[in-house]
Amino acid sequence: MINYFKRKISNLDLHTLEVINKSSSSFVVKFLGMVAGIVVSIYLGRTLGADGLGIINLTLKIVGLIAVLVLLGIPQLLIRVTAIAN
Repeated sequence: MINYFKRKISNLDLHTLEVINKSSSSFVVKFLGMVAGIVVSIYLGRTLGADGLGIINLTLKIVGLIAVLVLLGIPQLLIRVTAIAN
């Protein structure tokens, strides 16, 4: 199985290998974050019950929505301030 993947990777061009090398660490971190989220959700579901977990999930959704609304223009502001400074 490992030899199969080595053969497939050796057939890829230089740019595809660069993308795979640079994105592999990001992929691992995102995957571990998703696994940790599932484990925490299962733990909270067993500890707090369905009602408690539902309240926590609803709170997280509301906080996420408020964060999106509050940070709506911040990236454009940072780009403008950086351009003025340069």
